[in-house]
Amino acid sequence: MNGKHYPELQLHELQQLADTDDTRAESVRVRETAIPSITPFGQPSHDQLQYTVDLIAADWSAELAHIRENSEELEQQMLECTAKVKSDLTLLFLLGNAVRAEVQRGKEVNAKLVGELSKIVAEAHA
Repeated sequence: MNGKHYPELQLHELQQLADTDDTRAESVRVRETAIPSITPFGQPSHDQLQYTVDLIAADWSAELAHIRENSEELEQQMLECTAKVKSDLTLLFLLGNAVRAEVQRGKEVNAKLVGELSKIVAEAHA
């Protein structure tokens, strides 16, 4: 965020993290306490806080807009792929019907040829 992009951890780095010994001593944690102020913060501090919150909101909005654009692009690619798959399925269905019709026609032609050859053989022997 904040306009900075950090490289992803590499696989070997993740493996090294996973292989680290979990038995190491726990680190010492120090808790710092601020001395409370009697007076409330002033207008400049208030303005700086408002400005900082605005910057954070702008950064998050920009990141969300980027994610939204990526999602829309992925959605478009998915829709294109599914349309192609549906088209290919329809083409396969039509080709299957054409093959079935051709097989049936081939059977009819073969049956007719067998009948004609049988007649020719019968006439030749008669």
